[in-house]
Amino acid sequence: MKTKTGSFIERILLIALATYLTLSLIPESSLRSEKHVNKSILASTASNRTIAKASILQSNADLQRKIPSKIPILMYHAIADYEGNGLKGLYVTPKIFRSQIQYLTASGFTPITFDDLARLKKLKKPIIITFDDGYKNNINAFAILKELRDSKFNSKGVIFMIANKVGTKNGLSPRQLKTISDSGIMSIQSHTYSHPSLTTTKNYKKELVDSKRILETITGKKINTLCYPIGHYNSTVISETKKYYDYAVTTKPGFADLKNRYELNRIRVSYDTSLTQFKKLVKQ
Repeated sequence: MKTKTGSFIERILLIALATYLTLSLIPESSLRSEKHVNKSILASTASNRTIAKASILQSNADLQRKIPSKIPILMYHAIADYEGNGLKGLYVTPKIFRSQIQYLTASGFTPITFDDLARLKKLKKPIIITFDDGYKNNINAFAILKELRDSKFNSKGVIFMIANKVGTKNGLSPRQLKTISDSGIMSIQSHTYSHPSLTTTKNYKKELVDSKRILETITGKKINTLCYPIGHYNSTVISETKKYYDYAVTTKPGFADLKNRYELNRIRVSYDTSLTQFKKLVKQ
């Protein structure tokens, strides 16, 4: 008669034998295939972890990227060769202007308009390129910005037009303003109706409202930014400007503090501004 211990040992041996026979019937290729599948699963898991880690790092970087509090706003006037008409300092030759824009391109700047200020967090090294008065020769600036525009450099600019100079001998015509505005390359904004000192004018409606209406009629687009003539303004001027505009620029030198939307400084670029000086002016 078998003891309980003997029966238990026999059962263990039978189970071991059955397991051996079962494994011996499985093709070796299947085992190799299973190992390959396991390795693939492990590799895929590791890859997914790497991708997930990279996504987390990128998300953290996006969260840490702050909206810049100050940006450079360039101030130009005439873009043409100086031939003795007007103040020489207001001119920048097309050749020099092109070299300055090419520098901005090579340095990774992103030209924007005032409409783009709401999405600054998504932009790298934003800069605004402005032109005061609306000289007819600003068409040269438009041509250069259009020429240098490509998939990597989305060139943009802003023309501050004096409304009563539209269509005059030295001013851009309504057709030119419309063409420039429709291109998406340059935005047309207000430099008042007649370019007076706003600190002494008595007719804010004409200077601020009529200029806005005229330019909106020509371009078919909202005019949201004012350029103070001669750089003159005070608390009263700011209060009146706030009624009709979202932003206003001055002639005060330096980077524009975006917390002061109605006192945005600008960087003057003149006839004598060398490329070396220009690089220092826009250095962030």
